[in-house]
Amino acid sequence: MAIKSETLTKILENLTNVYKIANQPCNRVPLVDQIVYFILSREETKEKVQAACQSLTHHFVDWNEVRVSHPREIQEILTQHLTKNVLEKAIRIKEALFNLFNLYNRLDLQFLWEKDFLELQEIFKRIPGLDEEFLCHLVTVAFFESDDIISTACLRVGSRLNLWEEADPYSLKKNLLKEIGGFNVAKLARLLHLHGEAICTLAQDCNKCCILAACEYGKKDLQQKAESGNDLKPESGAKKQPKRIVPKDKPNLEANRNKHSKKEIKASKNEDKKSKQNQKANKKK
Repeated sequence: MAIKSETLTKILENLTNVYKIANQPCNRVPLVDQIVYFILSREETKEKVQAACQSLTHHFVDWNEVRVSHPREIQEILTQHLTKNVLEKAIRIKEALFNLFNLYNRLDLQFLWEKDFLELQEIFKRIPGLDEEFLCHLVTVAFFESDDIISTACLRVGSRLNLWEEADPYSLKKNLLKEIGGFNVAKLARLLHLHGEAICTLAQDCNKCCILAACEYGKKDLQQKAESGNDLKPESGAKKQPKRIVPKDKPNLEANRNKHSKKEIKASKNEDKKSKQNQKANKKK
């Protein structure tokens, strides 16, 4: 997969003009909660991860208590909901909290939302384990208030644009993160999702597409419809009457009727003429 930068830029520009997405993150999103959620989310369902996060917040007073607790104690809580690499995830949570505390001497990090988001990205890159994938997750949650990065609609539109060949969201996200980075992945995925829900549906309306110039699939679809006449709408009003087809070997009944009528009239006149002649002959006698 190799997305041309000029193609990506044009697509993002056109879609952004149509779909007004947030330019600033929601500063109500708790940063530490999202870090913990992200660490737990690998190979687990959203419902299980949410339940695990709730159990942690109920069992411990705050994230600082989690930071100073033994990994086995954290593992015991997480095992109630998670099954994949639970001890490793408990250790990663402790390490992330330890590094954040060393940076700011606190774990209430909501003040970081006052910084520019690009600066915020650089801060998190200094924390081991918080890579481009985490940034992509954070952008999706903070800007778009969603945790669904690669949706079915996003997959469909990207495939039609020939941006990728992958059908698996996880593999696609992994490749995109390497190529264009977390922030762009989140933004592109969100815009393609909105476009896939509004215009590029299963029964797409390519005439209304704002990125048709970059879509060979859409151009071909419109061409095929034009050639087959499917793009021409019938005029409202009277229906066209079907043409009456008369086989060549079928007799023309109307013409025969007229022909017989003329013969009958002529015969009738001849009879009248003969009758008058007979009457005159009888008078002479």
